[in-house]
Amino acid sequence: MNLQNRLPLFFLDQKRKTHAFFCALRLVLGLLFFFGTSFSAAFLMAQENYTLENTDSLYLYQFSIEDLQASDSAENYTSLATQTLLERRDAPSVLSVMGRREIENSGARDLIDLLRLVPGFNFGVDVNGVVGLGMRGNWAHEGKVLLMIDGLEITELLYATNQFGNHISPDQIERIEIIRGPGSAIYGGAAAYAVINVVTRAQSAFQGLEATQVLGTMEKPNTQRKNLNLSLGKAGEKWSGAASAFVGDALRSAQPYTDFRNQTIQMQAVSRLQTFNLIGNLRYKGLEIRALWDNYRSRIQTGLNYIRPYPYERNFQTGIIDIRYLWQNESGTLKILPRFSYTYSNPWNYESGDSLTKSFENVENVRRLRANLSLFYTPIQNLNLTFGTEYFNDNAFYRSGFFTGSQWIRFENIALFGQMLWNHKWANLTLGARYENHSFYESVFVPRLGLTKTWTQFHLKLLYSSAFRAPVVQNINFSLNQSIRPEITNVIELEAGYQIDKKLSLTLNFYDITTHDPITYLVVDENTEGYTNYPQTGTRGFEIETRYRFTRGSLYAAYAFYTVAGKPIIDTYRINDEIDNQHLGLAPHKISLQASYRLYKGLHLNLSSNFLSKRWAFTAETPEGDFIATEQKAALIFNAFLLYRNFLRYGLNLSVGVHDAFNAAPPFIQPYNGGHAPYPTTNREWLLRLNYAIDW
Repeated sequence: MNLQNRLPLFFLDQKRKTHAFFCALRLVLGLLFFFGTSFSAAFLMAQENYTLENTDSLYLYQFSIEDLQASDSAENYTSLATQTLLERRDAPSVLSVMGRREIENSGARDLIDLLRLVPGFNFGVDVNGVVGLGMRGNWAHEGKVLLMIDGLEITELLYATNQFGNHISPDQIERIEIIRGPGSAIYGGAAAYAVINVVTRAQSAFQGLEATQVLGTMEKPNTQRKNLNLSLGKAGEKWSGAASAFVGDALRSAQPYTDFRNQTIQMQAVSRLQTFNLIGNLRYKGLEIRALWDNYRSRIQTGLNYIRPYPYERNFQTGIIDIRYLWQNESGTLKILPRFSYTYSNPWNYESGDSLTKSFENVENVRRLRANLSLFYTPIQNLNLTFGTEYFNDNAFYRSGFFTGSQWIRFENIALFGQMLWNHKWANLTLGARYENHSFYESVFVPRLGLTKTWTQFHLKLLYSSAFRAPVVQNINFSLNQSIRPEITNVIELEAGYQIDKKLSLTLNFYDITTHDPITYLVVDENTEGYTNYPQTGTRGFEIETRYRFTRGSLYAAYAFYTVAGKPIIDTYRINDEIDNQHLGLAPHKISLQASYRLYKGLHLNLSSNFLSKRWAFTAETPEGDFIATEQKAALIFNAFLLYRNFLRYGLNLSVGVHDAFNAAPPFIQPYNGGHAPYPTTNREWLLRLNYAIDW
């Protein structure tokens, strides 16, 4: 489409912006009216019903993360679900929090190992050897799961994907906070199915110097994993500073890979993963500066589906600088947080001088400027109000040129959001909404409603959320006729939990997910392909978790189940006409176990395992071009590690063990009909981890 043809769209954009302004104005006035009347009612009820003798539950909003860092119960609190610190049982989301001790005990090599322990998460292969996430039976790789490091969004901005595999080191992580459900009302258009926030040592109250070396081998020559992590932190009376650096070198697999054309390569030579990231944080009074640089490189020889003539590299780079200032009044009832950030996203970068692969050369990047203003107001102890607005603009470059005929394109987005947390004696009420207006596609409004109640041992949550997946730069550019809409997801969740005693707890949740207008890549014919909106998709299911803590250790077990029964299956996720209860590539049953037992003083035995039920994958192609689905066997990944804390001297930790002891090595399956054969993963790997920390 040339620029002349684009002029009518320009005038349409101006009309849309005017309409959006009045819609936004009505939204703000409506939220102010609703929250104002709710505040009045809450205030009157508070004066009538609450006395000093029954205010134990009114101090939900008085904690700070710093107060909890040294506490064994820190993993029971999170601000991820509401931007206000709450106990997990009160927070209006289905949540998982993994603390430092649990991460150390897992023996995990990367985020894949850690997220496999969390209900609902599965992994699959996309293209070019990139591994992405499935969530509760849905392929969530593009734009449906927001990944953050210390609150900085590293989900890339061209296709909204995340890349997994020796990418983020567990040794630089203090804790992981996860919303296993929608988060768009707070976090916007990349958080439809889940939100993951990795809190590093640089962001925690860590003071000292720490170094960790990880070595691994898959029992074959030249298959070493060599990871090094360094963290340091120092704090004064009014300031603190910290930084963390990770240098990683590993293989995706050392097994052979065979594509649909029966071409085979040995991945030992063409699956190298190299990572360098640097994360820093500096605070002075209310001013905070966060910075991140992430460079992730993967050597591969697979293209969109078939094996390529020569190996090449895909590079993913992200740079972020974020400046924020927290102002609050003397009583702490009013907090104002302005925030400015700049993000440079350079994903899927590939340049080659080889004549046979020159046509696949790819250079594309995005620069995002963002301004955010949030206001937190606690007029009385049982009521918390949040208002905010956010603006960002994306300036994108694509060497091959966008649909406008130019190599550059610019989009703008403005958002308004509000939230009320009301702690009443009958139940805790969360009511929130987000409105977004984009310069290209239609505006979006998503509400959320949560009712939670905690008794001494029992808790209950009833949650409804509407979320959206926003089209990003290349979704728009490669959309059919440049016509694409945001997809809208409606999720209903019910969670019940019982604290049987101080040692044992049990949690059960049910969910129902319906996604309207899902954004999907469609191949119409040899000359026509691109992104379009399908009618509907979704899943439903349940998840069970239990924890048992005792004097010498702990035990965690989880079971997750999903089904597509009763939901439409769009063609790209369909296995065949006979199977209507599961999606391609994603196991409907998953069991996760983690156990830790102190054998003697600092010596701990740590065991973990993942069971994936039978899955389906396309494994061959007929002469007519149809894909043949084959059932893949169930797999049990079993890991065992010995961890010796304060080995030989204080601060020195030694861990030795094996990942995938039974050599199950379940492959990564492409969860859509993209013509990619199952992609091999690591097989049995022996690991040595040496960690040394000095406090100061």
